[in-house]
Amino acid sequence: MSVQVTPHPGWVEHDAETVWWADFLAVAKELVDAAGDHRIAGLAVSGIGPVLLPADADGRPLRPAILYGVDTRAGGGATK
Repeated sequence: MSVQVTPHPGWVEHDAETVWWADFLAVAKELVDAAGDHRIAGLAVSGIGPVLLPADADGRPLRPAILYGVDTRAGGGATK
């Protein structure tokens, strides 16, 4: 599930809790189910590019993630 939100022109965000974390859990479950009786030795996670995702002390996002490469609010041309 990949949902982009554009609350203002030039702003592009994702709800990391419901999109990224839910997708990660779904993929992890699929891998564990596919492993069956075999033991999983490790898991690696990578990302396409950097994003800004402020989080609280428990790791919960404080706001939607700002997507690098498509969000232009810092470029001077974006409007609020």
